[in-house]
Amino acid sequence: GDANQMNQMESKSTEFQRMKNELITLQREQKLFRELEAQRQYELELKYDQLLAALAESRLELERARKTEAERRQQYSQSMSIASGSISSQKNLQQLTQQASQVSDGG
Repeated sequence: GDANQMNQMESKSTEFQRMKNELITLQREQKLFRELEAQRQYELELKYDQLLAALAESRLELERARKTEAERRQQYSQSMSIASGSISSQKNLQQLTQQASQVSDGG
């Protein structure tokens, strides 16, 4: 009876040891998984930050381009108004000249 009891004890002991080893393995895997998960999370946040930075940069570039475009348009319209102003003053001059010549012709 004693030998049988010893065998049962041993098999229980090895079963316990096996379970203990399994638990240790599981804990290691869990730790590894958590580390990988943390690494993945970190990389995602990094990518997110990089994307936000790129977006902010793009917005700045767009804003600069808009300002430049607005300035160009303003300069263009100014130069156009100056040009049309000089054209109209030339026309005025022509009209005045014509009037003067008509007056002198009539006189």
